[in-house]
Amino acid sequence: METRSSIFNNVKNDRQFRSNTDLLKEEFKKLSERFVQFYKPKVYQVTENYTFERAIQDPSEGLFLVLCYKKISQLSMYLGFVLGFQIR
Repeated sequence: METRSSIFNNVKNDRQFRSNTDLLKEEFKKLSERFVQFYKPKVYQVTENYTFERAIQDPSEGLFLVLCYKKISQLSMYLGFVLGFQIR
């Protein structure tokens, strides 16, 4: 099985963790340890012959993406408000 590349693997220091998740690296590690008990990867059946298995296998990567999305979505809503964009 080939190794997947991930942005999570490229985030190394506190500044990078903070800019993506609003947490320091140590804070992220502590939260990640608790997140493991709640994260259950799913297998998706796309068609009868094709199954999409566990897109995010690593619980830490899943947590990183959730926190990153939470931060980015707030920023995009703010910019939409400031720049006058409307959701239709």
